[in-house]
Amino acid sequence: MPAALTLDSQPIGRGTVQLLNGENGNGLGSVQGEYFMASRPGLEWISTISHRYIGWTAVWKAPWNRLSDQHRNRFRRTGGAELENRMNQSEQAVAALQRLIEQGELRPGSMVSERGLMEATGLGRTPVREAIQRLALNHMLRIHPNKGIEIPAISVEDQLSGLEVRRAVEVLAVGLACRRATDRDIEAIAALKATLSGGFDLHGYSETVRQTHALIIQAAHNPYLEALMVPLQTLSRRFWIMHVRDEQAEIAHGKRLHQNILQAILARDPDEAGAASLALNSYLVEFALSVVARMAAARG
Repeated sequence: MPAALTLDSQPIGRGTVQLLNGENGNGLGSVQGEYFMASRPGLEWISTISHRYIGWTAVWKAPWNRLSDQHRNRFRRTGGAELENRMNQSEQAVAALQRLIEQGELRPGSMVSERGLMEATGLGRTPVREAIQRLALNHMLRIHPNKGIEIPAISVEDQLSGLEVRRAVEVLAVGLACRRATDRDIEAIAALKATLSGGFDLHGYSETVRQTHALIIQAAHNPYLEALMVPLQTLSRRFWIMHVRDEQAEIAHGKRLHQNILQAILARDPDEAGAASLALNSYLVEFALSVVARMAAARG
């Protein structure tokens, strides 16, 4: 068993400091640098773990095409080609099912089978099964053993509860985006802000909004935000799509709110971006309450 590692006694110390502090300039640790390089007998296992386990985590959290050729080749040499393909298909399955749920093509309250989801996505059993497990953890699917997979309905209460969490997380995200966005991120955000000036049908608008939030998450450069935000945003958009009545009026209002967020990020103004994000959340809360009023009027 290797001796305990300490900052002063082992050559791994400096690499640990670099990994924790992000001394390479962006905090991505082993994605960008050759850390944990063992230089003493008995520490080779650390190098193996860093190259395989941490390298795998980096590929899972970041898009494959953002890795350098050097890291892609190293991943393949360590037997990662099959895992790379499997992860890509799993991500494809998650994205496809999220869109089907968001657009209501998988009807709320309905039961579906694993085979049916394979046919709907055009993907195999393993990636679809992995996607089902991941989406079940995010309350987007509900697994009933020996019965099937439920597409949960979303009530007004569910929507308001989700917005409580989304409110806080999105303020954090836009603030980080203001501080951390790269030149490439800024260019993409500016282009999408211009796109939002165009006309949309309901489907095109919801897809553009999804891209807007994806760019904000990317610009924040924190991999944990995606896991928190995407399910909340997907379910929130599904509720909006299900209950919207005056599509063009609501789309016009939503476009302005999203453009305000993007403009604040382009100006790198965290306070303005936070205020714009809160304004969007307030709109969604008001929309949910209007649905309650409409239901009450219909019953009365």
